[in-house]
Amino acid sequence: MPIENPEERAAYNRAWRAKRKQQGMCTCGKPIDDPLLHTYCQECREEQVKLTRKRRMRNRRSKRCAACGELTGSKRITCRKCIQKTKDTQQRYRAACLSAYGEKCACCGEAEIRFLCIDHINNDGKEHRKVVGSGQLTTWLCKHNFPKGFQTLCFNCNQGKHLNGGICPHKA
Repeated sequence: MPIENPEERAAYNRAWRAKRKQQGMCTCGKPIDDPLLHTYCQECREEQVKLTRKRRMRNRRSKRCAACGELTGSKRITCRKCIQKTKDTQQRYRAACLSAYGEKCACCGEAEIRFLCIDHINNDGKEHRKVVGSGQLTTWLCKHNFPKGFQTLCFNCNQGKHLNGGICPHKA
């Protein structure tokens, strides 16, 4: 017998998707290539991208937010509410990363949060960004439970390390 209450149906669907994900399976029944990073198989992700592009273009033409569909009233692609939601999410990810890897520079001890960034200890950031994507490091770190190989550095130490062949000028 089908579930008629929308809240119960949504709860059932969420539980069913979570069980499938825990088994490493897509909702279509195919295996997921990287369950930590993805919820769907490659084919379903490609289909979702196509549908999302169509929805976003349709919303853009009708002066609606590309993300939520609310009227923006201007040529704006995303409404202010969605922009703020994205900023808040990124700030939460950044704060979680800084608390996991230390809230001060590992080299000079700088503690001003606005100056801190996450550094690849083995100087393999370029290769890692090709896999993760540019600007997605904090999200990736949170979803992968803060793996080893990263540290907190201030911007100056991070740039100095980059320009000095992998060694911060403070330590050289």
